[in-house]
Amino acid sequence: MRAQTLSLIGLVLALAACQPDPASVAGPEAATAGAQVTVSRADGGLRLTNATDRPVAFNVRNPDWLGLLAACTDPGPSCARLAPGASVFVPFSEVAGFAPGARQVAVTWWHVVADGAGGYRVEEFHDVALTL
Repeated sequence: MRAQTLSLIGLVLALAACQPDPASVAGPEAATAGAQVTVSRADGGLRLTNATDRPVAFNVRNPDWLGLLAACTDPGPSCARLAPGASVFVPFSEVAGFAPGARQVAVTWWHVVADGAGGYRVEEFHDVALTL
């Protein structure tokens, strides 16, 4: 019984940590995080626009989906794939956990920076939620 209780507590804490920042939750037309990355609806998907001065890495998911997504730390185009000033279209078919009837999507974006030890790390996690 004790192991089940601890597992339940761990699950609740993990789910609470995954909720988007309430300050970045917006209405149905568009959402931003500090006016740096804009997420808007487009026909059949979403449009992300990077208004920062550095490339950003991102993932897009259904916030009601119970899957896990890791933050990549590769500075190459497979991870930091949205250049400064650029936009990208993400079809709903590429949204992790997306299903017909989903009411919102969540975009997490971050910068990949050198860690000073020859590797890379994540900097500045941001969550943007968009109501569909």
